[in-house]
Amino acid sequence: MKTIATILFALAAATALAAPMFEVMPELAGQVNAQTTNNAIPWYGAGKYDAMVTAQLDTLIPLVGTRQGDYDYTLYRARFHNVKVIEGELQEKELTFYLERRFPTPESGIRLKELWPFQKGCVRVFKVNQADHKLQIVSMEMEAGCAQSTLTADDAIRLSRQACAGKVDIPADAQALVMETNGTFVVTFPQPFQPGVRHGDIYACITIGKATGKVIAIKLSP
Repeated sequence: MKTIATILFALAAATALAAPMFEVMPELAGQVNAQTTNNAIPWYGAGKYDAMVTAQLDTLIPLVGTRQGDYDYTLYRARFHNVKVIEGELQEKELTFYLERRFPTPESGIRLKELWPFQKGCVRVFKVNQADHKLQIVSMEMEAGCAQSTLTADDAIRLSRQACAGKVDIPADAQALVMETNGTFVVTFPQPFQPGVRHGDIYACITIGKATGKVIAIKLSP
């Protein structure tokens, strides 16, 4: 008997960085009522939305995984229930959607502390648009004042790299300098000193709210 991975999923052929690793086939696409762009976490995403709600994580089920190079990829189906409307209108009482997770393999030697905000029972804030057939999740955020929302310096580095994706090419081995001040993390990625240059340049400098994880400002190298 063929496995669920063989029958219901296919590895995406696209090789673009933003492309999802897994393509959700029609048989499973109809089992959820919401979606994110490329099955990625829309962490503090920007854009217009029709409704803002809170919802509590009920289940997070791993469906299929694969390995490519130094990274393992897993596709999950998440179900959030107890939906409570904060702004706008929404009839759905739960949000179900697919998510991809990318994490270094143990053999890769890459050390990365992941911000994976899916502890069972956690409450998250969602901003959604009501599309024709599925809800489009524009943003997922921590609840204001939630104790779980306090970030560490490692979390700030990871979020900074995510915020810079597509804006500036920061090498994977680039050093990150973190300074904490006034309830924020300021993460700076300095460039190596060049011959004949008295002072160094930066790849980027990112300011992130410690209590929220929201990117406040991004300064790129001129």
